[in-house]
Amino acid sequence: MMKKTDKVVDKEGKEMRIVGKMDCRTVGAIYGMWCDRCGKVVYVGKTMNRVMDRFNGHRADLRAADESKPAYHFKRNGHVDGDMKVVVLEHVPGDDDVYRVTRERWWMNRMGTFITERHHMYGGNDRLEKDVEFWEHIHILIEYSQNFR
Repeated sequence: MMKKTDKVVDKEGKEMRIVGKMDCRTVGAIYGMWCDRCGKVVYVGKTMNRVMDRFNGHRADLRAADESKPAYHFKRNGHVDGDMKVVVLEHVPGDDDVYRVTRERWWMNRMGTFITERHHMYGGNDRLEKDVEFWEHIHILIEYSQNFR
């Protein structure tokens, strides 16, 4: 189910406007897993397919009790499956998955979902925090280089 909103709040409490007309049929995007109970994005992901197809995969994870899956958030602390929604944060069309990963990392950092990612993917390893800095620098270089096209 889509979260109807034109803004999200980042980890510092700043409102970020979502630009563009995007929905669950958007192909190639950065999306956020929204929790109605917590009132925020709890996971950021990417897809080169339709958002609804990717999010259906997350919904299927609700049936399992796998702590390594983002959907596990909705299996604890009084949450219900209905708390889980998706919000499209940015349309990133095309086959360039490197750029999509760059934007995903930027959104993860901005929304503060890296802690969850580090727990799930690296088991508390600080390597991911170094990756955040790396991807921020890459994003700045990409934006800078686009000014010269």
